[in-house]
Amino acid sequence: MKTVGAVAALLVIATPAFAAGADKDNDGKITRAELTAVHATLFEALDHNKDGVVDSREGDAHFLDLADFDRNGKVTREENATYASEAAAGDLANCDANKDEALSGDEVGCITAADSSQ
Repeated sequence: MKTVGAVAALLVIATPAFAAGADKDNDGKITRAELTAVHATLFEALDHNKDGVVDSREGDAHFLDLADFDRNGKVTREENATYASEAAAGDLANCDANKDEALSGDEVGCITAADSSQ
């Protein structure tokens, strides 16, 4: 699944920083909801003019490829919500080694490792 680790790829952040930012309740685990929220946050960071759309002037080709579902060259908030949910599901499917529906410890590093191989 091409959405694995899109957060780490797009933000180019280190695993500990990602974990600290994503683990909102500080329980040492990044849940599906927390992963979805982090992926969704990308949209707000990329939408520089705050018009509710990310286009090629604001987002890179990788983000547009992942989130522009109707292939019109723009990502809407609705498309990003779908992307965020699918990306979180992909991260869990590929990185949740113990299948507890959350990422912790070495599992978080899987996101960065998965991106470096793409």
